[in-house]
Amino acid sequence: MRRFKPITRDMDYLFPPSMNDWLPEPHLARFIVEIVDQLDLSQLERAYGDRGSDAFHPATLLSILLYGYATGGGCAGPGSDQSHRRGIPHHENEWRWI
Repeated sequence: MRRFKPITRDMDYLFPPSMNDWLPEPHLARFIVEIVDQLDLSQLERAYGDRGSDAFHPATLLSILLYGYATGGGCAGPGSDQSHRRGIPHHENEWRWI
């Protein structure tokens, strides 16, 4: 049986806000996640082995990849040195929500 880390976008923190409060309803990150959730990723899921620690779900990784391409984040996403040099603003809540 494959083990994936659970996707918990509706998780509440000890203190407010909820992760769902981080993004407005009409947001690109929500749109991408909605589209990826409709895809059949069963072949990707089967490609994961049963050994080792729990992996991030392929839907999460694909959503991060697509959001990075769509926003120009690419490999210079939030927190990287290149994002500061290129003037990319830090919008970490979108990345955390995904």
